[in-house]
Amino acid sequence: MRGAGWIGLLGLVNSPVLQAQNSPVLQAQDGREAVARPTRAPRLPLAPGPAEEMAREVVSEMSLARTQPKAYAGFLRRLRERYDGDLIREPGRRPTRTFEGLAALEEAIAFLEAAAPVGPLAWDAALARAAGDHARDQSRTGEMGHKGSDGSTMAQRIERHGVWLGRIAENIDYGDSEARRIVINLIVDDGVASRGHRRNIFNRDLRVAGAAIATHPVYRHLCVIDYAGGMTQDTEPH
Repeated sequence: MRGAGWIGLLGLVNSPVLQAQNSPVLQAQDGREAVARPTRAPRLPLAPGPAEEMAREVVSEMSLARTQPKAYAGFLRRLRERYDGDLIREPGRRPTRTFEGLAALEEAIAFLEAAAPVGPLAWDAALARAAGDHARDQSRTGEMGHKGSDGSTMAQRIERHGVWLGRIAENIDYGDSEARRIVINLIVDDGVASRGHRRNIFNRDLRVAGAAIATHPVYRHLCVIDYAGGMTQDTEPH
């Protein structure tokens, strides 16, 4: 779902190279880019209190979808009556224009009903710090995408806070701040032919995650979610 309500961007790294992927919003060139380990940067605290709690709820919500996909399909079925052609109309919210209309929702429901459960995601503080770096950056700049204003990639931001194992990925949601809505947006993945956001969420090789929610000057909110197969937190003094 997107338009007035949602825009999502995704990235996936398979060790040790970065693979660029395309979405209707972010067009990246095909190919591979070597991942260079960056100079360490000072740690910045996550937004205190409610914002961190909401970020943890996002990871918990993804775990619920991963471990109980058939039950989670019920949340999506409740949205059917909200569709009016390619618009989603909900009380108290501006209509959201979608690319695919009800078809994307129905396809997501069918996926969940057929999906085998995947293990839960464990919250990882190092990944949350990396997500927080990018969320704060885009909250300040109003930019979108996976590239930081300092030129950093997803992998470089994660490597500032620890050593990742296996593979890493990043989903970004623009427009919502409520955990279930964010996760449903990413599972439906309206307008993204690869359903890459959904694939990241249900990738059994991604076992830990951290997230950060911030305000966005254009889309009101953004949520950055970083995933890894495993993570060794950085214990070196900065």
